[in-house]
Amino acid sequence: MNYLTQRRRFYALFEDSDSQAISDLLDDFPQMLLDVECASDFMHSAAMMGRTDLVALLHARGVDVNIRHTEQVPEIPLTTAAGSDRAETVKWLIEHGSRINHEWGGFQPICRALASAVRNGNLEISKMLVEADAVLDVLDRTGRTPLTWAHEYGQKEIADYLRSKGAVEAKDAPGYAELMAKRKKPPIVDCVQQRLGPAHSLSWLPIIPDEVPVAVNAVFNEDHYCLFTNGMSERAMVTPPEMEHYQFAELVLYLDDWDTDVNAWQNPEQLWAINWVRRLTQIPFENNTWLGGKWTIISNEEPPQPLSEFTDMTCWLLLGEKKPLDRALLPDGKTVVFYTLMPIHTGERDYILREGLVSFLRLFEKYDVHVHLDPSRQSMLRRDSSPS
Repeated sequence: MNYLTQRRRFYALFEDSDSQAISDLLDDFPQMLLDVECASDFMHSAAMMGRTDLVALLHARGVDVNIRHTEQVPEIPLTTAAGSDRAETVKWLIEHGSRINHEWGGFQPICRALASAVRNGNLEISKMLVEADAVLDVLDRTGRTPLTWAHEYGQKEIADYLRSKGAVEAKDAPGYAELMAKRKKPPIVDCVQQRLGPAHSLSWLPIIPDEVPVAVNAVFNEDHYCLFTNGMSERAMVTPPEMEHYQFAELVLYLDDWDTDVNAWQNPEQLWAINWVRRLTQIPFENNTWLGGKWTIISNEEPPQPLSEFTDMTCWLLLGEKKPLDRALLPDGKTVVFYTLMPIHTGERDYILREGLVSFLRLFEKYDVHVHLDPSRQSMLRRDSSPS
């Protein structure tokens, strides 16, 4: 029995914050929590939303505070709560037996929750985890330590704190040289190099909490400036019937004025774009969906808000199969679609939805505007008061 009706009832009550009704539901259907998938969904949902009362309730009903998200995704509720900046829930889980460091996939035990807190810039949660004995000198699957994450994400205050507690950089952690020696050039990177020129690793970034790390790489030469992802295509997106050729995707963002110095990558003026590339790789997997075939639009909230303080644009237009990076046929026979990322204004989004993509792209041709990221670009609709 999958308790579908009861699970829907649970989440409806969850949305209403009706803890007593949830308790009554679990009284009526205690077998639900014997279903590992069901129990895990409930516990991780509560941890993600910071519902410490429900985490405690589920634990009191026998749900392990260290229950894995799924067999494939090893995250425990502590990592889920830390990744969502739920300090109160993190504190409760630590106090009630959550594993601080845990092993997965043959790697040494690490505190995955600390990496999440560091990337989020959450000093409070980072301190909680360090004080609970999070390891600070062990490499994760991406070849990073917590201090390395802090530096790459520009979290200076957290980096200073970690260093004061004895944290080390990745290059100083045991096994770093051996791990780097094992790495081979991925086929996506090889494909991009053949078409655009040499690619440089911007950083290896675990975007989603599973076994697949996603990298953001860079190409900087006289012909091309761009960022592109590698690793997103390791997982298949959920596509409609007969659209399976769009199951595997990578993202590319062409750049206009970009400081190629490695230290500049952490400047807020550039980091916001890199972070958006990272974030966009998560969306289809978080929502059990796909990127919509030839094109799609992803808005920053609704109504749309600016993508960062450095631009007035609010949405991303994703153009599939746009040359020079359109598709890649990998050695294993897999076909990967590249989606070119293009930031647009809210009015432009509405115009596309109303008049169609082709009509909008004609405006770019008319005014000789490229898809390259230009944070100061004004709306095409301002240039064309009566677009056709």
